[in-house]
Amino acid sequence: MTPFSVDEVQATRDQQLAMRVMLRNLLGKIDFDRLCPGIRVGSFDQHVLRIFVASEKCAADIRLRYSDDFAVAAEYALGLPIRTLKVAPEDLLPSVA
Repeated sequence: MTPFSVDEVQATRDQQLAMRVMLRNLLGKIDFDRLCPGIRVGSFDQHVLRIFVASEKCAADIRLRYSDDFAVAAEYALGLPIRTLKVAPEDLLPSVA
């Protein structure tokens, strides 16, 4: 298990829901359903937000075309400034022991 840094923030359930609602509005139903099944907000540390999605294909598409939308939704939901977005497939999600 990786220890959390002092500055690391975990999104609450309500914050994750708010982000999903905002993303659905920004991306539209079709792109949201294609890119975000099972999306999980990992953590926020030093203006870097980590997000985990279903596949590398989804992660790559988000990084190439939608990173600004994800940053806007995260800033809205978390109330914190997002400078960098790191998107990875869920198989890279750290396991909790």
